[in-house]
Amino acid sequence: MLHKSNKSKNTPLQSLKYDTHYFIEYFALDLIMEEGECRGVIALNLEDGTIHRFKSKNTILATG
Repeated sequence: MLHKSNKSKNTPLQSLKYDTHYFIEYFALDLIMEEGECRGVIALNLEDGTIHRFKSKNTILATG
């Protein structure tokens, strides 16, 4: 998972220049939907089992 500050408008490849945080060992459980739009994600930290809420203006789903 990647969380990018609102200041950054560039691609993740350029993320080191900006206030970007990577969340590597997280598994998305559910999308946060408000008024028909995705506003974030609820995720499980695979390392310690805690649940986290990530709110955002934009959400990108990438599968691999």
